[in-house]
Amino acid sequence: MRLQVNKKKILYFNLILFGFFVFLLNLPSIEAKAASATDNDYISAMNGAPQGLNLDDIFVPGTFKDNVSTVVDVDNAYVTDTDAVRLTYAKDQLGAIWSTDSNYFDLNKDQTMSMWMYFGGTKDPGDGMAFVLQNDDNGTGAISTFSSKNILGQTVKTPTGGETLGVWAADMDGSLKDTEKFATTAIQKSWALEFDTYLNTSDNYQAAGNGGAFDVQVADAGQHIAANYPGDASSYYTVSKNYDLLGVIKGYINYMNHGSLISNVGLTNGSWHHLTMNWNATSKVMRYRFDDMNSDGSENPDALTSSFTIDTDVFKSSDGHVRWGFTGATGKKYENNLVIFESIPDLVNATITPSVYDITQKREIADGDAVTSKDELKVSYNLDYESGRRDWKNIVANIKLPGIAPDPDDTSNDIENINYDDTAEITYADGNTETISIEGMT
Repeated sequence: MRLQVNKKKILYFNLILFGFFVFLLNLPSIEAKAASATDNDYISAMNGAPQGLNLDDIFVPGTFKDNVSTVVDVDNAYVTDTDAVRLTYAKDQLGAIWSTDSNYFDLNKDQTMSMWMYFGGTKDPGDGMAFVLQNDDNGTGAISTFSSKNILGQTVKTPTGGETLGVWAADMDGSLKDTEKFATTAIQKSWALEFDTYLNTSDNYQAAGNGGAFDVQVADAGQHIAANYPGDASSYYTVSKNYDLLGVIKGYINYMNHGSLISNVGLTNGSWHHLTMNWNATSKVMRYRFDDMNSDGSENPDALTSSFTIDTDVFKSSDGHVRWGFTGATGKKYENNLVIFESIPDLVNATITPSVYDITQKREIADGDAVTSKDELKVSYNLDYESGRRDWKNIVANIKLPGIAPDPDDTSNDIENINYDDTAEITYADGNTETISIEGMT
């Protein structure tokens, strides 16, 4: 028997196979291009990064398995001695950074902190990051986890990202309908302020156990800011979905309650965003202002402002001290999540007190006082280090000298009524003095 072979069909089939293998070979290059875009975004972010703090002995990366967060040096022409936290930068990542034991947040005292945040400039971002106060028993190992059984029947806790942002409960069990039990998968004894760059709005039976429905009730909110208690059942509610037409087999999906919601926030626009948080220990209100400063340091009148009254009993802290920091996560979609800390509570508490003394008349000059022409004056600034968790070092001050216009080119306020010597004297706490030249200073 003679077999007839159609060479055209074989050739056609070979071409299909060849095309398929070419496609497979090109997959790594597609991933490489995506990674390159993220890398380019990171480089752009670092080149435009603002001044911040050095984080030595202040924050440490989370100690849970596969934490990708790290502290990086900011190296550009506009900043000195500045560190940034890089929480995430690629697919399926989970990151966290926590304050050290000595850098606690004191709920008993009014606190103010500020930072710059970067969410990337990619077109398809996810998932975001969260500011967290926590007293979880796991300390620096605190993170969202999903519990499952291994082949030996042992319970294994797996750090879980995606919509959890590393802090909220992990909706990875479609048979779980107990909200109290569900909340135990989050960071415990905590409060979080989320910055969500991706809407999770899956709302059918297939979503049960796949962690993609937290934002169903705020589907029109776009990228948003919201707050609540990750480890508290009241922060979530559960709905059932039928797996079959008869309604016999059910799956359960968990949605998140978004407190103090700020909708349609442009987070992933390739810019650094300034955040200021003020804690009032008496009223127990956390007030936060987002985009309250422009990149040049000027105030932004269009800042987004909201507040949340925190029940401090949720922390179960005997002394009012809690850990604080950031968590961040990505899934199939991803972004650069970066934080630069600008001010930290109790890091350095200092005051600067100015005074003007009329040497000729031997009296202090108060606001509004007049002095006689030709009098000899002494202008002083007393810098007082009151307390703090870090030594006061590398001190830089912008000092406005009375009688000199702040802008030499601005003649509208040119009141050159005081002629200064070419030198100034610094007196240190130990009594030592140093003479410096101020010639050419404005």
